[in-house]
Amino acid sequence: MCPTCLNAKALFFFTNDTRLTSISNIKFLTLDKLKKNGVILTMATQLRLYTINKGKLDEFAKVWRENVYPLRLKFGFKIQGAWTIPERNEFIWMLSYDGPDGWETQDKAYYASPERAALNPDPAQYIAKIEHWFVNSIS
Repeated sequence: MCPTCLNAKALFFFTNDTRLTSISNIKFLTLDKLKKNGVILTMATQLRLYTINKGKLDEFAKVWRENVYPLRLKFGFKIQGAWTIPERNEFIWMLSYDGPDGWETQDKAYYASPERAALNPDPAQYIAKIEHWFVNSIS
């Protein structure tokens, strides 16, 4: 696990009914090969780290939970978890996609969708810096 993740004070995951639930340990999902209808698909998993504008972390987390999270699910993404590091104004989350269109195509479709354009408030207004990486399993 990355050093930043180890410093996270609050660890959360989402259940199917979209309630935010606290847990003490989480198993991270990473790039895995899945077989569907005889076709091997790769599950791409991305770790995202957002630095949020000072004083806006709680507001961003609420907007993300109520808007971004359900919309990403609607577009076929899986979200393994979301965390905050309040003393650093950071929001961390992991999401995966294993559909037939591939990560890049589906991510572009998400951002180009009327639903994403209609999000109000726009979650991007809270973000000062975005970092993201695809992660690979070591097992």
